[in-house]
Amino acid sequence: MTQDDYTNHVEEVLIRIILITNTLSAVGATLMILTYFKFKELQTFAFRIVLYLNISDVILALSNMLLVTEDFNNENPILCLIQAYLINASQLSSIIWTAIIAFILYQSCIKNQNEQALNVCGYLLVGFCIPFSISIYPFFTHDYGFAGISCWIKEDITNPVRSTIIRYINFYIPLIVIILYNSSVYVYIICKLYGISQQQTKFIYKMVSYPLILIICWIFTAFNRTYEEIAQQQYIWLLYLSKALSGLMGFFNYLGYGFTPQVRDSCSLYCCQKNTKTFSVELEMKHEQSNENNQNTEEVDSRNSVNSQRDSVQGELSFIAELY
Repeated sequence: MTQDDYTNHVEEVLIRIILITNTLSAVGATLMILTYFKFKELQTFAFRIVLYLNISDVILALSNMLLVTEDFNNENPILCLIQAYLINASQLSSIIWTAIIAFILYQSCIKNQNEQALNVCGYLLVGFCIPFSISIYPFFTHDYGFAGISCWIKEDITNPVRSTIIRYINFYIPLIVIILYNSSVYVYIICKLYGISQQQTKFIYKMVSYPLILIICWIFTAFNRTYEEIAQQQYIWLLYLSKALSGLMGFFNYLGYGFTPQVRDSCSLYCCQKNTKTFSVELEMKHEQSNENNQNTEEVDSRNSVNSQRDSVQGELSFIAELY
């Protein structure tokens, strides 16, 4: 096998990996978005934050597949620049939203503060406006361009060190900082909540696994890039693995943050509602019981109102914990 044949083979394998993994991510994130808008009971603050994470994942997955073809070349510079910008902005946005979720969980579980202490507009500013704004500057420095079989920060042949620095500033340094932040937050929460109650211990077991999503999806990419720059060589299996795991980030985020018991229950009830009338009968019975309960004295109504507000707050905090 000649060098050209080997290179073509590697590119074909990478194309298949990128298309398959990013398709899974796009489908998973899209399902989460559709689920959010389909079921009103899921349209809470917690799931709205998860919705924003999945929007970033959809943009990233579609951007990765934008120009990935077997005849990839430099005949579409405009599309290449668009792909490079969207990849850089959306992958930054995606990892930032995981940090926002960690921050919200810390505020609600440790500080006992309402998770909406920071206005939603503030979260949107940090999660979308900042990454999509700072990703504009490589246009002015002409750093976006062709990078292998897709477009991102291009390789500067005359000054490869500069390309490496730009890539680390744009993504790898923020990635490492957010991984350290998320890990620190989860470890602190686990240490504080462990053993307090059986329910919180159950939440802890969930929290242990989901910070690993960000680490598993990107640690091999960061290691592969660092090893390639230092050793000036590349392990093909490591390249395949890094592309596969980074492409699956949206899919793993959907399973971890989005496909919670609440989502499964809502989908199950919806399917039952479609296939049988039993669900409608049960709803009518519950509605009649609710009307009977409302015919109480003012004192009972007042007490129930207070209890309802208290349960609402506790339910919301528990719901956020169930995301993990």
